[in-house]
Amino acid sequence: MTKSKEFIARLQDGQFTRRQAIKALGAMGFAVGAVPLGVRSALAAENATYFTWGGYDDDGMFAPYIAKHGGPPNYVTFGDAEEGFTKMKAGFVIDITHPCSNDIPRWK
Repeated sequence: MTKSKEFIARLQDGQFTRRQAIKALGAMGFAVGAVPLGVRSALAAENATYFTWGGYDDDGMFAPYIAKHGGPPNYVTFGDAEEGFTKMKAGFVIDITHPCSNDIPRWK
């Protein structure tokens, strides 16, 4: 049995404590590859992304948010419900949106 297979077998059998497993993985170089996975939240935008209808991207409607966070949210607009739905379905990540009430079941 190769050393890597032996290591995996011992890891799967629970023969390592969590600390030992992390130490071994670090020694093998896996820790370097895993670093970007833990940094994802640090790369998040400072302001919320507000996905809204064109015309609702008005700072005047967000005075409490601006006072609390020091600036407006990141506005991203859509022209119609289908455009907004398609963009989200394609993976666009938002923090908050407001479709028309009849579109809410489909947008969930």
